[in-house]
Amino acid sequence: MLINIRPSVWPVILCLCFAAVLPGRSFAKDKKLTPEELIAEHLKSIGNPETLAGIKSRAFTGNASIEFILGNVGLLVGQYEFVSEKQKQGIFYKYPALDYPGEHFAFDGKNVTVSYISPGRRSPLGDFLNRNDGIIKQGLMGGVLSVNWPLLNTDQNRAGMKYRKRKVDGRELHELEYSPPKDMGEIKVKLYFDLETFRHVKTEYKVHFTQRGAIEPILDDVLTDSLDTETYYVLTEEYSDFLEIDGLTLPQCYTIHYSREGRGGTFMARWTMEALRWSHNTPINPQFYTVQ
Repeated sequence: MLINIRPSVWPVILCLCFAAVLPGRSFAKDKKLTPEELIAEHLKSIGNPETLAGIKSRAFTGNASIEFILGNVGLLVGQYEFVSEKQKQGIFYKYPALDYPGEHFAFDGKNVTVSYISPGRRSPLGDFLNRNDGIIKQGLMGGVLSVNWPLLNTDQNRAGMKYRKRKVDGRELHELEYSPPKDMGEIKVKLYFDLETFRHVKTEYKVHFTQRGAIEPILDDVLTDSLDTETYYVLTEEYSDFLEIDGLTLPQCYTIHYSREGRGGTFMARWTMEALRWSHNTPINPQFYTVQ
C-alpha cells in the first residue's frame, strides 16, 4: 500500500533522514566536552579496550633526521629506536656526525638518564629534558607511541586537566591543559587532539625561567648587578600519518621542535622520525632504559 505524502512535507522528511544517518561524531565538534569525555573518545581512536590492555611492550625503529635552524645550521640523517614497557622508556637517535652523534633518553622506572654528545656536554634538547625529566617520567614523551601514555590510565594520574577548543596554526583542535604534579616544576603542558577523530596530534611544553640579579661586566674590569634575565623554552611534539598497527591506530611520523631564546642565545632545531618496523610484546634489551 502506497502512502500519499504532500509535497510540502518532503523537505522536512529528507532533513530528518539525513540527520539520522550522520555519524554521531559529526556533532562532537559542536559540543563542549569534559576532560573525561575527551579522553574516552581519544582512547577509542587508538583501539578497542581489549587490544589496548593486551599491549605490554612496544618497540619500533625507523629513519630519523635533524635540521638545525638557529644556533647551528645543517641537516643530518640517521636512524632511531623507541622502546617502552611498564613504566620504562628508551629513545635513541644515531647520526653519522662527530659533533652530534645522537641522543639517548632513558627511564628505568625510577631515574631518567640523558646521554652526552661529548664529554660533560649535552645537546640543548638533552639538557632541557635532563632538567625537566618529569616529561619522561610521566610518560608524556612520545604520546600514544609509548605504552606509558598517562591518558591510558587516568586513575593513577595525578595531573589536573582543563578542556577547551582552540585554533592552532589555523586548525581548530581540542585542547587539554594538563597540570602536572608539583614535582614537575613550573612547566606548562597542553595536549591537542583532532576535532573529529580525537587522535592526539600535538603536545606543547613551555618553561619560562627568570634569573634574578645576574651579574655581568659593563666594562672590562667592572662588574655590576644587571636586571633580571629571562629565558624561554618551548618543546613541541607533533604526530601524523596514522596507520593501523596490530589492531591499533598509531602515528608513523613523529616530529620534535625545540627552541630556546634568552640571554644564552637562540637555538632552534627540528627532529623528524618515520617509523618503519614495529614490534609488540617482544623482549626488550634492558640497556635501552639506562644511558651507559
